[in-house]
Amino acid sequence: MSLYAVLKDHAFKKLIPVSLGWCAVALLESLSYIAIACAILKQWPSELIIILGILTVISTSMVTNAGFHTGAKLAGSIYNIVSTILSRIKVTWFTTHNRSQLLKLNTQHIPGFMSIPAHQLQNFIHAPLVPIIITIALFSIVNYQVGLLFASLLCLSLFLQYRAQQALAKTDQQRNQTEVEATHAALELVEHLELLRSAGGCKNATARVEQAWSAQSIALFKTNTAAALATFYSAIAAILPCLGALLFLYLTSVKQHELYFVVMLLALRATFPIEALALAALSVNDQYAAYKNYREILAAPTLPELDSTQQVLVENYTVSIEDISYPPIFNDFSCIINQGTRVLINGASGKGKTTLLHLLMRFDDPKHGDVKIGTTSLTTIPLSQRASFFAYVPQVPVIFSGTIASNIRISKPDASDQEVEKIARAMMLGNLLDRSPLGINQTVGEYGAALSGGERQRLALSQAIIKNAPIVILDEATSALDSQTEASIIKQLQELKCTLLVVTHNSGDIWKPEQIIHL
Repeated sequence: MSLYAVLKDHAFKKLIPVSLGWCAVALLESLSYIAIACAILKQWPSELIIILGILTVISTSMVTNAGFHTGAKLAGSIYNIVSTILSRIKVTWFTTHNRSQLLKLNTQHIPGFMSIPAHQLQNFIHAPLVPIIITIALFSIVNYQVGLLFASLLCLSLFLQYRAQQALAKTDQQRNQTEVEATHAALELVEHLELLRSAGGCKNATARVEQAWSAQSIALFKTNTAAALATFYSAIAAILPCLGALLFLYLTSVKQHELYFVVMLLALRATFPIEALALAALSVNDQYAAYKNYREILAAPTLPELDSTQQVLVENYTVSIEDISYPPIFNDFSCIINQGTRVLINGASGKGKTTLLHLLMRFDDPKHGDVKIGTTSLTTIPLSQRASFFAYVPQVPVIFSGTIASNIRISKPDASDQEVEKIARAMMLGNLLDRSPLGINQTVGEYGAALSGGERQRLALSQAIIKNAPIVILDEATSALDSQTEASIIKQLQELKCTLLVVTHNSGDIWKPEQIIHL
């Protein structure tokens, strides 16, 4: 789906009614001020002012409220789109840089979209319309000379404001980029803190993130300096048309005091949005950066999925890899893994063991060739059904903040406490369960920080095994275990009625493989 189609379906249709609402508010508000001026100079009835004022307040409240609701719906729609895309993005796309971009999009940019209907549209639709309507009214309420002079000075003010915003936008260009780089550096520090500390000590461990933070501080300082200048120029631009119109009345010897008051009232209201737009460039830059970030996510390489969710009939769970090419690792590689077979995949580092597993689970597609379950290509099996075929334990166990039970239930949310505990004890987590009276309901710390490396692996194995998937894939899943614990767990795994694919750098004899794939 193109970016325009996405925005048309999920953004434009929601924003058009709110935009029209702000046009109506601008008209009513302008008419209220015009009615006040005419009541002073032409004795218009005060009841008209009250009616217009009430309508303006009610309409402003309704449009603002609608803006907030529309903003929430818009953000929700974008989150849904991003969620759908994330489920299909190829795993190779998730570099640290792209993860930083994704984090910024989800935590800052998409929430920022919520302000568009209620605030941004008010600034860029309501704010310009009020001066235009009031300027036109000055021609008939006062005279054409004052109207023409005010219109000219207003154009000059808007030009000054435009140049000030142009300079601010140019200065602010680096801010969003330095924020992404700072996020990138912070993620790098958090994820590799132990390594950075051991390699360079506590002080040197933060050197990279300090450098990114320093660049961010410099960018923010430049932006703040430019913003202060833009605010100063905006103040001058806002007062210029009013002073010019009043000076003209004075120089033409106008003695009618009410006219001075009316001109001041209308002129100040007409120029008020100019000052309100003083920092508009910052908002525009933020939204443009959000748009670019969103566009990059939409353009990320994804796996084509079937629109249909209807399940495909799979005769058996034999895995067929047919002449796959995935440069530079695989070139016309083929093999067959029969259902229920215990398979050892070994080879030197960089030979493609993990890549092969990703292709088997369709985290990515080969450039050429095909991977089949039975006689059915993975590309023709819906994602929800395909996910049920595999249980996977990666090289680095993925543990979420929460309890032992909540982590195990990720693969089977409806598992009973008894089932969870049985699996956990089978994976040699009995000592951990007995450590606390809470048992399976004890917390594991933030991302498993309260667990040892071996406990994390055993918890990840429990999470995979409880799924009862027909194909279990273990990528160095017992590397952190002592030999006795590893032997006990492997014995349990060998009793599973499934296809078992094991990646290891060791000899693998302990697994008693029935088939070996050497890469």
